Amino acid sequence: MGRIPYNAAASRIGGSRDELGTRALVGRLTGSGFVAVVIALFALTGLWPCLVAQAYPSGPDFRLHLLRVVSLHSALENGSLYPRWFDGLVYGLGYPVLHYYAPLTYYL
Repeated sequence: MGRIPYNAAASRIGGSRDELGTRALVGRLTGSGFVAVVIALFALTGLWPCLVAQAYPSGPDFRLHLLRVVSLHSALENGSLYPRWFDGLVYGLGYPVLHYYAPLTYYL
């Protein structure tokens, strides 16, 4: 039995050689791995100045956000995935930070 040329096989499937190659390329590019790589590159682009400077970013509210991140970290260590109450804030009495603010920026 002889081999069928690629163009003949492609015409039986319903597309030319170029169309099949384009479909395969688009199928590879729309995979979740490609999307993850693009997101990681965008995140790395935004974080690059912080990584190169080897210093903490500064600003007028930096200490506040640092305390919130530390409180979120301790809540996650205690097993609370979505803590409503951060124990370490307001002189140790706690504060419902995630009750009023969206938690995504703190999880990142």
